[in-house]
Amino acid sequence: MTGAVGVVTVGELQVTVTPLTMIEERALRRVMEKEALTAATDYYTRSVKLLDAMRSNPFAYEIAIKQLVTLTATGPKLSDEQFYEFRTSPAGVAIELWHRGRKATPGLTLAGLQAVITEANADSVTFQLETIAESAGPKPATP
Repeated sequence: MTGAVGVVTVGELQVTVTPLTMIEERALRRVMEKEALTAATDYYTRSVKLLDAMRSNPFAYEIAIKQLVTLTATGPKLSDEQFYEFRTSPAGVAIELWHRGRKATPGLTLAGLQAVITEANADSVTFQLETIAESAGPKPATP
């Protein structure tokens, strides 16, 4: 999305999106990958109900805990699908919009965006960000 400028509207909030430097783009990608990986590999949260049901069988519970630790420690790499799923989630959209809008939108905070970006509007905000990116067109070749 380098080179793109535009305005993203979230309810009453208007965020001016400005270009990121290549270093900022890479930093955003690293933050998004880290958060996406955490969301995709949080095996404990996804298994907590099952683990609670297994507590009456200590042997099975112990095996399950060992498997969760192994999965967490050696879990798979983040797939493109998992990254995209996180990027378009309310948490991912808030992070991306904050990185792209904080320079030109005074008072913009990540916590403020997390409060207003929900499942109901995350797709709309993602669409607005992608539309701004597409309007920038291809970057001119650097000699």
